[in-house]
Amino acid sequence: MKNLSSYLTEHYGKGYSFDNLKLMRKFYKIYKTDAIGETVFSQFNTILSLLLDVNFI
Repeated sequence: MKNLSSYLTEHYGKGYSFDNLKLMRKFYKIYKTDAIGETVFSQFNTILSLLLDVNFI
């Protein structure tokens, strides 16, 4: 991973230190199966639509 760190830093700039790559890998391993949720605004619109739907009440 140290070689990868050097390669990424050389080609893409800062942010790819060995420690950062370890943290990125850890983050991926923990959250790889989670889906990114909707934004709050779209969730609000969904809830509002349900509340305004006559069939829902």
